[in-house]
Amino acid sequence: MLVDDDGRNGWWRFTIKMHRVKLLTVNYVRTLGVYHTITPTSPVSTAWGYIESFLFWLLQDLGASGSLMGITITVAGIAGIPLLVLSGPIIDRIGHANVLFIGFIFYAIRLLGYSIIYNPWLCLIFEAMESVTSSLSFTAAVTYAAKLSSTTTDTSIQGLLGGIYFGVEREPFGMYSIYQVTHTYGNVD
Repeated sequence: MLVDDDGRNGWWRFTIKMHRVKLLTVNYVRTLGVYHTITPTSPVSTAWGYIESFLFWLLQDLGASGSLMGITITVAGIAGIPLLVLSGPIIDRIGHANVLFIGFIFYAIRLLGYSIIYNPWLCLIFEAMESVTSSLSFTAAVTYAAKLSSTTTDTSIQGLLGGIYFGVEREPFGMYSIYQVTHTYGNVD
């Protein structure tokens, strides 16, 4: 039996301490889960940055017209609408982590596909996959981060996730890769 300094039963202090340990453990697990949500977002945003930076250059080198470049954006946007509408049931059915993994796979398929196409119109197939890579996987990341964060940290976590996805990882790696290509191969005339 636990006894206080003054001889009374000290069980209530032990209970309060255990309650604090439990809260710290729950907060640590939530923080760890948010970390594991934000970490996979980094390579996904880098892949998105590569595609956004280099796709139109690739299409121009393949002889695409400006109209085709506009159609690629239209196809990607229209293909994303149904998946945004159905993202809730899809995420509930297969889970947040699995949706993020599927997004990785589709990014790999897109990047590989862009590297082997010879006809610029074939890019429309891979642009339709943007509905999975951008719409569905980012929705899964945002909803999982919201699920794991508390009401006081939700805005900060969402801002951090959006900043990593749309800014911090996307542009520096894209610019660095442009520098490496031009430094290694020189400017194309």
